[in-house]
Amino acid sequence: MEASTESREVDRLRTEIDETRDELDTFVSELDRRRVEALDLKLQVRKHPGIAIGVGLAVVATALLGIAMVGAVVVLAREARGSRRSRRRRG
Repeated sequence: MEASTESREVDRLRTEIDETRDELDTFVSELDRRRVEALDLKLQVRKHPGIAIGVGLAVVATALLGIAMVGAVVVLAREARGSRRSRRRRG
């Protein structure tokens, strides 16, 4: 290859690399913007109030269910302990 052809090829590759880098910068900037938007809880609640209410209700229901389960275990444990004591007294 002659020098001018090599020079043109190098210039073409540099231009292609610069264009590709610019495209990647655009994609990365867009991804960053979307990441920030997706993790902005206040924005998501404003954009999707129905889903936010549903998620909130689900969290409250799960917490209440957990509390009820713990309460049931405590009551059953006390009853079991009480029945063992009464059996010992009778037996």
